[in-house]
Amino acid sequence: MSQVIEAVYENGVFRPQALVIGLSHGQRVLLTVEDRADFSASEWKEAELMRRLEARGLLEKLNAPPAAVDFRPLDVPGPGLSETILAERR
Repeated sequence: MSQVIEAVYENGVFRPQALVIGLSHGQRVLLTVEDRADFSASEWKEAELMRRLEARGLLEKLNAPPAAVDFRPLDVPGPGLSETILAERR
Protein backbone atom coordinates (compact mmCIF):
# COMPACT_ATOMS: atom_id res chain seq x y z
CA MET A 1 0.00 0.00 0.00
CA SER A 2 1.24 3.47 -0.85
CA GLN A 3 -0.04 6.78 0.55
CA VAL A 4 1.03 10.39 0.21
CA ILE A 5 0.66 12.09 3.58
CA GLU A 6 1.63 15.59 4.59
CA ALA A 7 3.41 15.68 7.95
CA VAL A 8 5.15 18.13 10.24
CA TYR A 9 8.54 17.24 11.71
CA GLU A 10 8.64 18.16 15.43
CA ASN A 11 11.10 17.08 18.10
CA GLY A 12 12.45 14.24 15.96
CA VAL A 13 8.99 12.84 15.12
CA PHE A 14 6.88 13.08 11.96
CA ARG A 15 3.33 14.11 12.88
CA PRO A 16 0.77 13.41 10.11
CA GLN A 17 -1.59 16.26 9.20
CA ALA A 18 -4.37 13.83 8.22
CA LEU A 19 -5.66 10.43 9.27
CA VAL A 20 -3.35 7.62 8.15
CA ILE A 21 -5.47 4.69 6.98
CA GLY A 22 -4.47 1.03 6.90
CA LEU A 23 -1.62 1.04 9.42
CA SER A 24 -1.55 -0.74 12.76
CA HIS A 25 0.05 0.68 15.91
CA GLY A 26 3.81 0.17 15.84
CA GLN A 27 3.88 -0.83 12.18
CA ARG A 28 7.14 0.04 10.43
CA VAL A 29 6.94 2.16 7.27
CA LEU A 30 9.38 3.64 4.78
CA LEU A 31 9.28 7.43 4.46
CA THR A 32 10.39 9.51 1.51
CA VAL A 33 10.83 13.08 2.69
CA GLU A 34 10.31 15.96 0.25
CA ASP A 35 10.40 19.58 1.36
CA ARG A 36 6.98 21.12 0.86
CA ALA A 37 8.52 24.39 -0.25
CA ASP A 38 9.55 22.66 -3.49
CA PHE A 39 5.94 22.09 -4.60
CA SER A 40 3.32 24.50 -5.85
CA ALA A 41 -0.14 24.69 -4.27
CA SER A 42 -1.66 22.85 -7.24
CA GLU A 43 0.87 20.00 -6.89
CA TRP A 44 -0.02 19.61 -3.21
CA LYS A 45 -3.74 19.63 -4.00
CA GLU A 46 -3.19 16.90 -6.59
CA ALA A 47 -1.17 14.79 -4.13
CA GLU A 48 -3.88 15.19 -1.48
CA LEU A 49 -6.55 14.17 -3.99
CA MET A 50 -4.56 11.04 -4.92
CA ARG A 51 -4.12 10.18 -1.22
CA ARG A 52 -7.85 10.51 -0.59
CA LEU A 53 -8.75 8.42 -3.64
CA GLU A 54 -6.31 5.70 -2.53
CA ALA A 55 -7.71 5.79 1.01
CA ARG A 56 -11.25 5.24 -0.31
CA GLY A 57 -10.12 2.41 -2.56
CA LEU A 58 -10.98 4.35 -5.71
CA LEU A 59 -7.39 4.44 -6.91
CA GLU A 60 -4.94 1.59 -6.41
CA LYS A 61 -1.79 3.43 -7.36
CA LEU A 62 -0.94 6.36 -9.54
CA ASN A 63 1.66 5.08 -11.97
CA ALA A 64 4.36 7.32 -13.33
CA PRO A 65 4.04 8.20 -17.00
CA PRO A 66 6.04 5.97 -19.33
CA ALA A 67 9.57 7.03 -20.12
CA ALA A 68 9.86 9.20 -23.19
CA VAL A 69 10.88 7.28 -26.29
CA ASP A 70 13.34 8.90 -28.66
CA PHE A 71 10.87 10.64 -30.96
CA ARG A 72 11.84 11.70 -34.45
CA PRO A 73 9.16 13.16 -36.72
CA LEU A 74 8.88 11.73 -40.21
CA ASP A 75 10.56 13.59 -43.03
CA VAL A 76 7.74 14.41 -45.46
CA PRO A 77 8.73 15.95 -48.80
CA GLY A 78 7.15 19.22 -49.80
CA PRO A 79 5.91 22.24 -47.82
CA GLY A 80 4.66 21.93 -44.27
CA LEU A 81 0.98 21.52 -43.41
CA SER A 82 0.55 25.09 -42.17
CA GLU A 83 2.17 26.45 -45.35
CA THR A 84 -0.19 24.34 -47.48
CA ILE A 85 -3.26 25.58 -45.58
CA LEU A 86 -2.18 29.21 -45.91
CA ALA A 87 -1.54 28.76 -49.64
CA GLU A 88 -5.03 27.27 -50.16
CA ARG A 89 -6.64 30.22 -48.36
CA ARG A 90 -5.11 32.73 -50.77
